[in-house]
Amino acid sequence: MSKTLTSSDSEYWNSYYRESKAPTLPSQFAVHVADTLEAKKVILDLGCGNGRDSSYFCREGHTVLSLDTSHEALLEVTKNSNSKAFPILADAATVTPTKPFADVVYSRFSLHSMDKDSYLSCIKNVETMLVEGGSFWIEVRSTEDELYEQGDFVEECVYKTDHSRRFSTLKGIVNDLENLSFDILFAKEQRGWAMYEDQDPKVIRIHCRRK
Repeated sequence: MSKTLTSSDSEYWNSYYRESKAPTLPSQFAVHVADTLEAKKVILDLGCGNGRDSSYFCREGHTVLSLDTSHEALLEVTKNSNSKAFPILADAATVTPTKPFADVVYSRFSLHSMDKDSYLSCIKNVETMLVEGGSFWIEVRSTEDELYEQGDFVEECVYKTDHSRRFSTLKGIVNDLENLSFDILFAKEQRGWAMYEDQDPKVIRIHCRRK
């Protein structure tokens, strides 16, 4: 069986988080999502990385489950969340949820670390994880971003520099979600939403609700 993008890049991500390269302040997306939540929620942070957004959600009073495939990342989660987040070492594309448990599933720059089949499995799993009326928040790089087609071609919309990225189209993600039991509440792509140092990628943001 060929490796998925996630498994192929596992050493890169373990090294990245072992060296504490990732920023620790919450992302713009996390602040935006937290501002919309009127009550305390159970949040699954999908592909949580070093837990910078998990930590922020914890500080806002939410119960947070932090899922990632990198054990080094989850060590950072424990440090950054003051042990208030619950780390889960797993691949969201291969977990087998049996019943809904999350009010919110939050995915920032995690769906584009997956090949297409893994991504489709992941959003299907999210459908099962979310309670009825629960929210799914997504932020990914767009095919309109300047990094698109940079590096080595891996598969359709996937290119590898130091690690692999699968770039998305707004229409494509919306169609995939609508083929499941999701109502789209907001879907747009633009710059200014994921700024870091001198980078201002063009990203897609989607907020949808499980029917």
